[in-house]
Amino acid sequence: MKIYQTITVMICALFVFGCDALTQKALTPTDTLRTFIQASEEKDVETIKKTLSKGTINIIEGTAKAQKITVDELLKRENGIPLKEMPETRNEKIEGDAASVEIKNVITGGFDRVPFVKEDGVWKIQLDVFMRDMQKKMKEGMKENVKIPSVEDNPQSKIRERDSNAPPAAETSKESQAN
Repeated sequence: MKIYQTITVMICALFVFGCDALTQKALTPTDTLRTFIQASEEKDVETIKKTLSKGTINIIEGTAKAQKITVDELLKRENGIPLKEMPETRNEKIEGDAASVEIKNVITGGFDRVPFVKEDGVWKIQLDVFMRDMQKKMKEGMKENVKIPSVEDNPQSKIRERDSNAPPAAETSKESQAN
């Protein structure tokens, strides 16, 4: 008799929890970003971890280990919060288990793409991919903005060319001393 009661209780529990899970709205990537920012402001480390991809957590763990602190301590630091408030967002795109949201960069005024991945049925922020993409973008921007000067661009090279027909300064002074 007890076994039937136990089974009945388990079935009821599964039904209640199963229905509860079905009625809960799944978070969108934008919702996940909002949750991450709010958890960061509140220093809610467990929620922060739940919003980050496995790849991001691995990088954070490596950084914490290198600094000889815990992951929780690293996530609670003020300088560890990439965003202090929810930025303007646009163009949420979902393609299978990958997604992205564009967020407004308050420094440049442009929009940066934040990637997400669906892990265990939940959208997670890929800060590791975001940082890699930002570093790549910065390197490309530096290459475009930094022009390596050529000989033709250097005014000093033209002076040397013009003066190359004249004798060196040391020879000139010897000649003038001889006269």
